[in-house]
Amino acid sequence: MMEKTTPYAANYNSALSFLKLDQKEPAIETLKRALSQVPEADKSEDNATYLGILASLAFLSLEKRESRQAAAYVDEGLTVKKNHADLLFVRALLLVDAQRFDEVLETAVHYLLALQESDAPRYGYRYTHPGALKEVYDTLIPMACRYALQYDQIKDIVDKLWHSTKSEWIKRAHEAMEKAGAARNCQTN
Repeated sequence: MMEKTTPYAANYNSALSFLKLDQKEPAIETLKRALSQVPEADKSEDNATYLGILASLAFLSLEKRESRQAAAYVDEGLTVKKNHADLLFVRALLLVDAQRFDEVLETAVHYLLALQESDAPRYGYRYTHPGALKEVYDTLIPMACRYALQYDQIKDIVDKLWHSTKSEWIKRAHEAMEKAGAARNCQTN
């Protein structure tokens, strides 16, 4: 028996089609309509469509420099699923804009850990491609390391995570932090 498609899922798929055609305004309107159609009972961590709607709206809001709206979408989604990679990625970008660098590091590490969750494929993450990972390793982590007040403590946690998880993503974060830490030490000497 084929599963019935909900109106919000249909609108979400339409919005993704608009995005593929780089038609962002119609995509935003369709995503907002989709979000308004999600019943409270469907707002759960098991609902990849609902979380995808929120992540898409958050990223598009961030692109439009509507940080408060983007943060509201991120907060709503992370309240439901605290380890949603796309929402964590957007949160890290928002935290950079707010110059909350300790939290950028923490969020980047949570983002990387979310990528190795066993249920990750189920969510069809859109911000886990090589370009997004390059942004995390080459921009977000080094910038956050440069200005983080608790750099040493966070680096110690990442070191322990790397040794306990043996994750390649965490290893690369550790390496990026080491490199940024060396530059940080040169600046303070």
